[in-house]
Amino acid sequence: MPAKSPSVIPLCSASLVSKGLQMKEDKRIIEVVREIADVIPLSKGKTLTAAQLLERFLFDKEKQYQYVSTLSGGEKRRLHLCTVLMKNPNVLVLDEPTNDLDIPTLNALEDFLTDLNICLLIVSHDRFFMDKLCTKLLVFEGNGVIKEWIYSYTELRDHQKELASRPAKKVEAPVEAAPAKKKPAGKMTFAEQNELKKIDKDLPALEKKKEELAAEMVAKSADHHAIMQLSIDLEKVTSQLDTLGERWLVLMEKVEGEA
Repeated sequence: MPAKSPSVIPLCSASLVSKGLQMKEDKRIIEVVREIADVIPLSKGKTLTAAQLLERFLFDKEKQYQYVSTLSGGEKRRLHLCTVLMKNPNVLVLDEPTNDLDIPTLNALEDFLTDLNICLLIVSHDRFFMDKLCTKLLVFEGNGVIKEWIYSYTELRDHQKELASRPAKKVEAPVEAAPAKKKPAGKMTFAEQNELKKIDKDLPALEKKKEELAAEMVAKSADHHAIMQLSIDLEKVTSQLDTLGERWLVLMEKVEGEA
């Protein structure tokens, strides 16, 4: 199967109402979906046909050959949802998707999204929907502070309540300690001299690699698989830079001590 081009599709409750009512009334339900694609890939190498997708969203085989004009408003919204999912995007942005969906459709959507091998960006007030689908949360704490939370929203709320219930720690005035005497740096060994020379060569190369990875992440921002791998590589390079930088400072302190 050829690789698909990067694509990002937004899906919000408003689109399910407005766009869902603009489909051609003289087409059969199965034709509307097959015009987009016949088959879409799922996770773990599985695939799903247009007919199977419709069945998962409560359109049985007999219903699939009815005309769009015979559908109710809720069924048209459900059909529009199927057309969006059949486009098989790399990234699906869900903005309050549960507002205008009935319970059966919502359950079908939740089950289907867990089978998709794509990146989901969800904005929702529905904590149960988030608990089922989200693997990472962005927590806005105010004053420009945003933290990652890798557990569920319910666990986040429990954690916040636990922190709020803890008694505030009494802050005592710090006692000024006498300034520590700086130990004289030892004399550099031959091995340390060679190590410093190597670090001087490695640091510029790592800085260049870090810049290249950052630029590549911008160029491939629509490919979430590439972004995940590039993020891992960038974290490794940054960690190496930090380690070498700290070691460089230690060695340079010895050099200055010998001067």
